[in-house]
Amino acid sequence: MVVARASTTSDPFNAIAEPRRRHILEFLGKGERSVTDIADALELNQPSVTKHLQVLLNVGLVDVRREGRRTMYRTNFDQLRTIHDWSSMFAHHWRGHLRRIKAHAEDKQVTICMEYLNSKVNHKDYMFDHIAWGVDVMKRVNSPRVKILYDIYHAQIMDGDIVRNIRDHFQWIGHFHTGGNPGRHEIDDTNELNYRFIMQAIADLGFTGFVSHEYSPSPGHDPIATLEKAIEICDV
Repeated sequence: MVVARASTTSDPFNAIAEPRRRHILEFLGKGERSVTDIADALELNQPSVTKHLQVLLNVGLVDVRREGRRTMYRTNFDQLRTIHDWSSMFAHHWRGHLRRIKAHAEDKQVTICMEYLNSKVNHKDYMFDHIAWGVDVMKRVNSPRVKILYDIYHAQIMDGDIVRNIRDHFQWIGHFHTGGNPGRHEIDDTNELNYRFIMQAIADLGFTGFVSHEYSPSPGHDPIATLEKAIEICDV
């Protein structure tokens, strides 16, 4: 049996099921923006942004106003509160599960890490795709045996501001992954991240755990040579 999908023009929950609309809402939550601003920031084409905005407008999640010849959009936080209040009813379920898991982890003296991944490029609809969400979970669970796996590649795609976020949330981080962005290839100067600076910042915080290299060598590159280079870069 085929069940018809609810129209995104009348259902706010269905409207935000589309990841690009969620990204637009998050971006507009920082302030008013035009279609051009949104398209440039999120690397979308303008016709696509216009269509997504129309859906969000139809369900009341976005407000619009004219500024001269420009049309400016912003997130309607009052309407978002309805979604937040509904989803909050289920928060105690996952908190309860993590609390039961943490008790077992503490008893066995093992650390469970919840990985921070990106939903923009690699993992559509992944829940823990912003550091603030993961930190909130860590604070609620509050256990030295439940930590964040901070994947630097994914973090760069979603939130950026890598060193500041590591410093601000260091107490909740138990493990790190590397990977060059874009493409998750080498972490040398062919990627946009300064890994030596990042590793020095982590070392300065007194981190005594592990950093794992999780990347795919670019075509034609020797895997062992790229790994040796990654180790050299991170040896601070």
